[in-house]
Amino acid sequence: MGKPNENGVELLDYTRVPTSVDSENNHNGRTQNKYTVNGTPRGGCVISRPLLFLLIAGMILLLVVSVLATYFLLPGCPHAAEIVQTTTEMMARSEIVDERLPTSLRPTHYRINIMPFIWEGNFTLNGEVTITFNVTEDTNKIILNTNDIIIHEDSVKVTDLDGGDAQILSVMEHQYDAEKQLYTVVLDDMLVTGKLYDVTIKYIGNLNDLLQGFYRISYIDYGAKKIRWMAATQFSPTDARRAFPCFDEPAMKAKFSISLARWKNMTSHSNMKKRAETPIENMDEWVWDHYDETPIMSTYLVAMMVSDLQSYKYNALSNSSQMEFAVWSRREALNQTRFAGTLGPSILEYFNKYFQIPYPLPKLDMVALPDFGFSAMENWGLITFRESSLLFDEKLSTIQSMRDMAMVIGHELGHQWFGNLVTPEWWDDLWLKEGFASYLEYLGVQHVHPSWNILDEFVIEEIQYSFQLDCLLSSHPIHVPVHQTSQIRQIFDTISYKKGASVIRMLNHVLGEYTFKVGLINYLNAKKYDNAYHDDLWETLTTQAHKDGVLDKDITVKQIMDSWILQTGYPVINVTRNYTDNSAIITQERFLLSKNSSDKTTWWIPISYTMGREFNFENTKPRIWMKNESEIVLNNLSSTDWIYVNVKHGGYYRVNYDMENWKMLGINMHQFPHVVRAQLIDDSMNLARAGLLDYEIPFSIVIEAFRDPTYISLTAALRNLRYIDNMLATTPIYGKFKLFMSQLTRRIYETLGFTEKPNDDYGKKMSRSDVLKWSCTFENSDCTIQARQMYRDWMIDETDKKLPSEQVRTVPANLKSVVYCTAIREGREVEWDFAFKKYLTTNIATEKELLLTSLGCASERWLLSSSGIRKQDGKNIFVAVSQNVAGHRLSFDFVRTNWKELNSHYGEAFSTISKMISALPVYMNTPFELAQLEAFKNENINELGTAERAFDQSIEEVHYNVDWMANSYKRIEQWLDDTIRRYRRNMLIENASDAEGG
Repeated sequence: MGKPNENGVELLDYTRVPTSVDSENNHNGRTQNKYTVNGTPRGGCVISRPLLFLLIAGMILLLVVSVLATYFLLPGCPHAAEIVQTTTEMMARSEIVDERLPTSLRPTHYRINIMPFIWEGNFTLNGEVTITFNVTEDTNKIILNTNDIIIHEDSVKVTDLDGGDAQILSVMEHQYDAEKQLYTVVLDDMLVTGKLYDVTIKYIGNLNDLLQGFYRISYIDYGAKKIRWMAATQFSPTDARRAFPCFDEPAMKAKFSISLARWKNMTSHSNMKKRAETPIENMDEWVWDHYDETPIMSTYLVAMMVSDLQSYKYNALSNSSQMEFAVWSRREALNQTRFAGTLGPSILEYFNKYFQIPYPLPKLDMVALPDFGFSAMENWGLITFRESSLLFDEKLSTIQSMRDMAMVIGHELGHQWFGNLVTPEWWDDLWLKEGFASYLEYLGVQHVHPSWNILDEFVIEEIQYSFQLDCLLSSHPIHVPVHQTSQIRQIFDTISYKKGASVIRMLNHVLGEYTFKVGLINYLNAKKYDNAYHDDLWETLTTQAHKDGVLDKDITVKQIMDSWILQTGYPVINVTRNYTDNSAIITQERFLLSKNSSDKTTWWIPISYTMGREFNFENTKPRIWMKNESEIVLNNLSSTDWIYVNVKHGGYYRVNYDMENWKMLGINMHQFPHVVRAQLIDDSMNLARAGLLDYEIPFSIVIEAFRDPTYISLTAALRNLRYIDNMLATTPIYGKFKLFMSQLTRRIYETLGFTEKPNDDYGKKMSRSDVLKWSCTFENSDCTIQARQMYRDWMIDETDKKLPSEQVRTVPANLKSVVYCTAIREGREVEWDFAFKKYLTTNIATEKELLLTSLGCASERWLLSSSGIRKQDGKNIFVAVSQNVAGHRLSFDFVRTNWKELNSHYGEAFSTISKMISALPVYMNTPFELAQLEAFKNENINELGTAERAFDQSIEEVHYNVDWMANSYKRIEQWLDDTIRRYRRNMLIENASDAEGG
């Protein structure tokens, strides 16, 4: 296939790359096959002709099986119900083990000394911790959290600090509970209430490869042509205990004095500034770095790092500030830190002014780690990111990457107040920090990039995204009881982040910006450096709301908000008008995709609305309330006027109308703000999906929206149409749906064009990307041809060593996603291998991530375990392959076959396995597939770990997909037939008119 270069990386021979699209076209009866992989990333192999014949025979057999399966499993088929028995009840949950610490001891201070050994063959750490604590209840036990730590029992010393002379207490026993991750020091004497003690422990830990605790990272230094190692921490939510014995709960706040040992040719970092450096006796090449004492904070916010990363220092805040701001990365990537280095201080200063509470630490480092489980982590003073969330190349990174980075940075900086300064009492209020950070990121980015109008995206990125999960019976409340680590990890999900942010935004609309903002400032001041429960927030906001006259004295924020954070799901309100007496009955019910639920949940719903004669889309405050009522009446409406409820989606609920009102709204769509259009599209599409509205309404609204599309409304429409596309992808009517989509998107494709224009704004760039992803799936379309040719030109020029780099034809940044995917999907092995080599060698993190997901546009089984893919990226490639209709079955087979190995490899952190399971339902819509998924869960019922909730939700989704096929398939088919006939009739009329004109 090729020859190795000087770095040992195999080079392909691109002289055999076709120079014409037509020469390798896979359609219209051409003999050239679509892309197939005939090798592995480590080397190539050649398929023999007999084996090729066997493969072709297998494909024919597969086609026959597919036809038979289609016949037996299509909606309405009488055989389908005989094939499978559907699980009707969830499996019994395993007994809940409460891992909470007793409250008899409260830490006040930690002195931590850690010496990490960062070299192959060792990867351990020596540690010593001294914890000072108060006693709140007499006990003879010191119970701490530990995990993957070996305690030197002889070193354990407990000291009474309140006597005239420090008294050493006798240790009677050491107890270990691996399941609960607890270590107990049992004493001969009692610890006395009100007294102060120290416990000192020496131990050995591990620099693991799980991306949790204190873990090791390797990366390639392309300049030195060598592998380098470093170590960094990720303690949230419950992994500080992997680095040092501690009271590892958010309410157990303390101050920390940290010392890190390192080689002299490396650097170390922690939450605070380094105050001193001292030599280490008998270790000439090592030194201790000693850091200033931290403010009082939770263990999950402690951070440490030892590396040879480099930094740029940037101007921090205003000229009066002495705070230091720096961005750290690999040396080769330093030039990619400028975006973060300018954006970060601007957002931080905005939050300083917004909250009127200055960021309290003397420095802030943002670090791009080569391997990192989350997008980022808000450690106080030392925020860590995965590289693709922090490093931006102005020439190669996309507008989507810029947007995503800005949002992640805004999110983590918002945490400096919500989470760090004021911390939830326990993980059941995770939303109290994650929901607020998800809300605040929009405010921060809007301040820095007002032309993006990012606040309008909240509706499509937070509310509508959250709706998709929260309409399931297996969803959970925002405030959810959790007792152990596995449960805690599972709620780092859409509900805590996006629904949390959505109800916060709703509360802002209810109270108004002034009352809301002042209430938040009062809350932060009252609870700073402390922990809070959600009732603390409600109380502060209620006080301000009553003071400002925003709420009646007999109404509290708690009354309103408890219905939103303590209950699962969200409501749909039904507006049924009486056009005779100009009234409307409004009822509420829980919105579910299931029609068989007897759920009677009600909410406090703020009802805002406007009518045609008012046309006021700016007043989002409630004009009337549904106070846990099932029904209310609106009067004084106009029989000839439309009514629109939930202005600019200020409330976290859907709205359904009678057919006449829906039609009036559809006719007037072009007059509405684009956020309103997106809301009407998403509501109507999902009401139809749930069987509460005929599909004629949402389709007519979507078609109307495409006459004058905006980025927000376009995104809402295309995402909802994607669900229908997924459901029909393997059915006989898919060709009809693709024809409809090609006609629907044709005009906007022609308007936007394939290539960017110099004056394109943010909205046009984002819209083009969305439209091209559809247009390039149509066979022989202009989009497909241009994408493949652009990719081919890039491949040819890249391999021409004589061509100056400035003359190499590259793929424009904002076209990369669609060009890469299209070329790999429609091409052959040579296109895939070219992208894979680029993935292995590129120094641009966003480019690496984009190439990786594009590789998933192919469908070969071995891609799922390709070498060279970092652990942090495993989920991305799996999801990419799962979303590929050709690769979906491969991904399902892969996860079933390798379940134990995947759990062992990825562990329980970061919801990696959960996200893999959540990607499975996308094309599953037959009883047979439902039975397979249920059987997969049941076969591994005792080994689900943190994926248990994801399994329940995925199974429920497939249930609804099966129902949708049974209830909506024929209706969609009829609608497509009628629409295509109209298209063809109109085309004949247009052609006749053109002929007459000629």
